[in-house]
Amino acid sequence: MEKNEKIEKDTKQALRELEYYADVAKEKLRVILRGLSKADMIAQINELHLSDRSLNFLCEGIALETEDYEICAAIQQIKKDQEALEIKQASFSPASYYHTHQPPAPFSHLASI
Repeated sequence: MEKNEKIEKDTKQALRELEYYADVAKEKLRVILRGLSKADMIAQINELHLSDRSLNFLCEGIALETEDYEICAAIQQIKKDQEALEIKQASFSPASYYHTHQPPAPFSHLASI
């Protein structure tokens, strides 16, 4: 019984510490980004290679709470750039390149006879 109470107490303490350090980290990140120009902010965020969910959290969970709209604007630009790159990459297919960039086959003019 005492062992379960100690485990519960230790777990609650660990969660409180985790929440504290997460809040400190969020504040540090926000302060660092706030001092940068939009281009530098985008470059710094891109260097982190964040997932889409992390980018959303950075905007919604950190920047909007403190009304740092410049950070959200930078994140929206990053997401637009990523989407454009995905579309560009999806449109490139080696098979379609091969079929559209090959010279006409020899004697293809005979096929119409």
